[in-house]
Amino acid sequence: MTYIKHNVFKILTIIFALTTVGSVYLLSRSLLVYNHISLPNYQYTDLPEWGYISVRGTLVSTARDGLASELNAVDFKCDKNSNKCNLIQADIFDDSLLTVSEEEFSITNWDENFVTFETLPENQRCVVWKYRIDRFNQTLEAKREKSAQNSFENCSGIGLNGFSIKVADGWDVISSLRGYTD
Repeated sequence: MTYIKHNVFKILTIIFALTTVGSVYLLSRSLLVYNHISLPNYQYTDLPEWGYISVRGTLVSTARDGLASELNAVDFKCDKNSNKCNLIQADIFDDSLLTVSEEEFSITNWDENFVTFETLPENQRCVVWKYRIDRFNQTLEAKREKSAQNSFENCSGIGLNGFSIKVADGWDVISSLRGYTD
């Protein structure tokens, strides 16, 4: 008992220090920001009487090579009257960098089975994207090809390799990346 009386200041200082360190640790853990990424579900809308098609989801590579990151969200809107399709895309890369882009494409064919569209001629410096909406199967696929104007001086090797992609359900992509599915 006399030990406690003589060292009460030291004991209280140690208890205070431990409490402070513990509180700071718990507070810092609660303030950490965690990215819980959700990707959009696949959504296909076809309104033939209005000449309008919309496809939303996540772009994925149809082969092992190609798409850099599957952490993306895309929204395609095609309007037969304007003969244009628009893409709005958001990508997360390097685990923390977000980019948002928009691009317009020209429709090359629109019939009851397929809608095809591709990169505008003025944007075909290195690559040409060729998209196809299958109206019966309600899918959207694309191929990236080397453009006719592609040169190493202008494109630094970008576009030399073509690859194929499709729009998929974002939940399937996230489930696969998190290891929920085989």
